[in-house]
Amino acid sequence: MEKTLDDILKRINAQLKLKGITQADFSIKMGKGSHWLAKLKYDKRDLKVIDLIKACKLLEVNIAELLPADTVVENYTIKFEELVRRIVREELAKK
Repeated sequence: MEKTLDDILKRINAQLKLKGITQADFSIKMGKGSHWLAKLKYDKRDLKVIDLIKACKLLEVNIAELLPADTVVENYTIKFEELVRRIVREELAKK
């Protein structure tokens, strides 16, 4: 999991650089503290699925662009898509 998190964070940082967004600004847009990304990397905190989805929306990228290729296998993708659909339904139900 640690390597996967590192890979995701590298991809997020690449998107931030491409779009000219600082880590601090991005973290604040995520509704987190300004050091959120650094804490994920150095404190090895878990990245919540809902935060990954929000990051994709803010960066305007498909989730597959942030996940390492070896995690997007057919079975995993199906389970992940089911999880995303459930989260979206839950979020819509709150509104």
